[in-house]
Amino acid sequence: MASAAAASCIGPYRAIRQLGAGGMGEVFLAHDEELGRNIAIKLLPPHLAADAEHLNRLRNEARSASSLNHPNIVTIYEIGRDDSQRAFMAMEYVDGQTLREVLRGGALPVRKALQIATQIADGLAAAHKRGLVHRDLKPENVMLTSDGVVKILDFGLAKSFAADARASEPGMLVGTYSYMSPEQARAGEIDYRSDQFSFGSILYEMLTGARAFDGASGVETLFMVVRDEPAPLSAVASHVPAPLRWIVDRCLSKDPEDRYVSTRDLARDLQYLRDHFSEAGTPTPIREKDALATRLRKRWPVAAAVAFALVAGSLVTAWVRRPEPRTITSERYLTYSGNDYSPAVSPDGKLIAFASARDGEQRIWLKQVSDGSEVALSAGGDDFPRFSPDSSTILYIHAKPGQRGELWRVPVVGGEARKLMDDVATADFSRDGRKIAFTRNASTLARTDLWVADADGSNARELAKTDIGAAFPRWSPDGTRIALVTPHGGRVMQSVLLFDAANGSVQTLATPAKPGEISSVVWTSDGRNLLYVRAESVEATVGSTAKVVLHDVRTDVPEVIGWSTHNGIVLDLLGDGRIVLDARSPRDNLREIGQQTERWITRGNSSDRQPAYSPDGKTLLFTSNRSGNLDLWLTTSDGVVRRVTDDASEDWDPAFTPDGKQIVWSSGRSGNLEIWIANLDGTSARQISRDGIDAENPTATPDGWIVYNSFNPAKAGIWKVRMDGTQATHIVKARTSLPDVSPDGRYVAYLADSRTARAKIRVARVSDGRDMGVELPIRNFKRTAAILGRSRWMPDSKGIAFLSQNEDGINGVFVQDFVPGRDTSATLRALGGFDRERATESFGIAPDGKTLTVAGWEQLFSLFSIEGLPLKKES
Repeated sequence: MASAAAASCIGPYRAIRQLGAGGMGEVFLAHDEELGRNIAIKLLPPHLAADAEHLNRLRNEARSASSLNHPNIVTIYEIGRDDSQRAFMAMEYVDGQTLREVLRGGALPVRKALQIATQIADGLAAAHKRGLVHRDLKPENVMLTSDGVVKILDFGLAKSFAADARASEPGMLVGTYSYMSPEQARAGEIDYRSDQFSFGSILYEMLTGARAFDGASGVETLFMVVRDEPAPLSAVASHVPAPLRWIVDRCLSKDPEDRYVSTRDLARDLQYLRDHFSEAGTPTPIREKDALATRLRKRWPVAAAVAFALVAGSLVTAWVRRPEPRTITSERYLTYSGNDYSPAVSPDGKLIAFASARDGEQRIWLKQVSDGSEVALSAGGDDFPRFSPDSSTILYIHAKPGQRGELWRVPVVGGEARKLMDDVATADFSRDGRKIAFTRNASTLARTDLWVADADGSNARELAKTDIGAAFPRWSPDGTRIALVTPHGGRVMQSVLLFDAANGSVQTLATPAKPGEISSVVWTSDGRNLLYVRAESVEATVGSTAKVVLHDVRTDVPEVIGWSTHNGIVLDLLGDGRIVLDARSPRDNLREIGQQTERWITRGNSSDRQPAYSPDGKTLLFTSNRSGNLDLWLTTSDGVVRRVTDDASEDWDPAFTPDGKQIVWSSGRSGNLEIWIANLDGTSARQISRDGIDAENPTATPDGWIVYNSFNPAKAGIWKVRMDGTQATHIVKARTSLPDVSPDGRYVAYLADSRTARAKIRVARVSDGRDMGVELPIRNFKRTAAILGRSRWMPDSKGIAFLSQNEDGINGVFVQDFVPGRDTSATLRALGGFDRERATESFGIAPDGKTLTVAGWEQLFSLFSIEGLPLKKES
């Protein structure tokens, strides 16, 4: 029978009907008349209402929980007393089913279980980061809405209830026995890892339809939690992929030390498995292995759990049944000028050639591996050295500002350099020294041509064309194949291309999944594998950690063999178990520049970039990795800095809608980069693009369009879509990047060619994609020409600001008038952000048109070695 409270008011809220009851009180559906919304009301147990100290403690806990504002945690609005002195709590009303109700139908399909588990883990991770532990996580405390959104109930409350219970009844256990952690069952000290155990019990039940621990009595259940292992998933749910079994086993480790160090890592593992579920398969042949692991864990729990932790750390490796990567034995810098890049190791292992601008001119330098001595070899304007097979000669690219590259060669011992041919972007010697493979960039961004010539530059012939840009040709040891990598303009789609050196036929290798760019490749001596590094963040432009990948070209299987604290553009083998790459510094901070003042907005070791002003100029939205994940943050004029998004996937490249009430950005939370929209605080996030590969750079028009760029080869170019995801329209059909819409919504400026030597900005009409006959060339004089950031419109839509270099080769922001169909190059003028110590790589312009915020990257390049990699492969 429903409580009488259902027919009355609870505090200022009108109760409608009872929703449930339990140990923590009765729950009612109620209506908030003032705000016109339905809410849930929980009447708390009488002993809380009678004790002001307990109620105050609960209020503090609830206040902490409510500050999370996470989409997977039910929001708490208020805790108080009504006129009858009943303690109540008002919270978000969730219209749906509890997970317990869902589980009454038995085990869930693996994909659905992953969808639910990922959201639970994401909510847990956000709360644990704030120091909040649930303590009573169970299916009854997890709600599922009709559209599949998961909501965790009672977060932050169980701790207060536990404290109250122990204060009133010493030794009393608070929680639900089947979902308690061993340390909780012993009434010991608990932390966030206790929630991980409870989560593991829930996930086990979702996958099997049975509880992991379910004794005939409460006492027997507690003994099982402390002492026994649940039936192996491989035996009771053999359809569950091995990576997911390992995650469950790790969460259910008896010792908290053997669970996840961070719940965010748990959430990431689940999200990656969810997003790549089709790759996981149903590997049933390892039941015996699982059973053995269970027996081992009973005898040696720490060792077994550590083994599971190592295996689960790399899901891709696990799926292809490869051993977990060995720990990298050492990493060290080889050069220290901060201006060194593009390494090449001589075949005899005695020399490293590299490009450096350490003395103001970009030259080819030589480094003796034995004693570390360094000497300049070329005159200037040079990059991308490659050794001849006998280590006597170096090929390199010489490029004058604004012109195509030239291929030159110079003896290692010094002497006169000789030009071999014009119009070359990158090149490499064949292993026998008789041929040169080289790339020529077509007149459009969409294509690179692969050519082959004799070693002296004669008899050049076109071997193949690509439908995407590519660079860094590398000959296989037997001379039958040439490997190229696609550039980093489209991050998710970057790949390795293998060309037949005789007929030009091509094979595309399946490189590890997103997000970041990959380096150049190098062949192993047996010709069976390619080695490269892949950045672990889409922000690889300014530095990122990276995976070291060994790719078997016979089976097209990539194996992660280690990790690096740095990514790089160019990589080479330094010797057995060693590689060298050009590492980039990750530090990027925001600085606001006004007419009379200048101030740092952020200052630290994080990468804070892509600033965007709100329409009123009071808020600045930006991308940052300061949390350990790539998220959106904002700062206000009063100095408050706050995180906006908190998803395990990467969120970046934000913009405001013209009314300032919503934000749009590019996110990988759907499995690939898509355009998302949300309220200013990050709530009510939803996907609005359906690109399927890589959608980036959104901006909004006043009449309700979101304009963005697609790197999907099937529909590359600029698109517009309504805020509800409808009316997707392809307006510029070309390989473009970095679009930005004018404030009046009429035009879109975009990068029409991202090749450093001839990068340019063009403008199209948003309504129909018509080209406006405007071209803004980006000047480049030094290495920093590689920074090709997003342009920004001036607030009156009559000028375009963009990144370029001044005559001293310093990157900063220029502005040029915009008049459709007219050459306005005479109006080009510097706007700001020119700093010799920090290269401006992204920026935002305030609505007053007089203030800008620049992201200044400490653009340091150094040669960096990774040693101790397991590079020897069995035949």
